Amino acid sequence: MAYRWRKSGLGAVGTKRDMAGFTVIEALVALAVLASTLGAVAQLTAFTHKLGLTLEKRLALEETAKQVLTDFSAHRTLETGVQLRGTKDDQTWRLSTKEYPQPFVDHQARTAWIPEDIVIDVRQSTGEQIRVETVRLVKRPSQ
Repeated sequence: MAYRWRKSGLGAVGTKRDMAGFTVIEALVALAVLASTLGAVAQLTAFTHKLGLTLEKRLALEETAKQVLTDFSAHRTLETGVQLRGTKDDQTWRLSTKEYPQPFVDHQARTAWIPEDIVIDVRQSTGEQIRVETVRLVKRPSQ
């Protein structure tokens, strides 16, 4: 087998007409690229899994808050200043009502309806928590 020599910009390089395959350097570079790609995919998978768990916990808290608010809406006779507490599954919740605290609301005005601030706090046994604040209109108590 004869080598042919050719001139290149970097010097003389020996080539063999029948040579095929990759050099060790090329194989190592390919392995390095593959390893970095697999590392990025593993990080993305771990992040997606963690995000999924976080969203699952958040949705569970939101469902509890929604259920408490739905149950509370059925009790239309609750007065302003009420605080309720309870548990559901591994979550504890607290609901409180108070006068709507904004300065543009005139609580002395003779209207049939007044705004009421409702705050629902839900906490999971693992420490995650959520606070939902909403407003509802209630009939002014007759005096």
